[in-house]
Amino acid sequence: MQAAFEMKFAETQPVLSQDFSLTDRERQVVALVSAGFTNKDIAQKLGISKHTVKHHIANIFDKLGVFNRLELLLFALDKGLNNPELF
Repeated sequence: MQAAFEMKFAETQPVLSQDFSLTDRERQVVALVSAGFTNKDIAQKLGISKHTVKHHIANIFDKLGVFNRLELLLFALDKGLNNPELF
């Protein structure tokens, strides 16, 4: 019974071990986009330029197969990538 519970519990947890080929910085950007920050806000928080943020977001969209910030948010929520404290 315990093994069945552990298997079911494991299935419902976000897959945090998957990196989806994202760099650490891209994972930070995903979390900040998911939290509703603008590119300008993200740039200030991370100490990078807005141009670099746009570059990261374009790479993230390509790697995850999403086309806009809403799809990125939904993907991040589903996969547990939306928590900036994890990074």
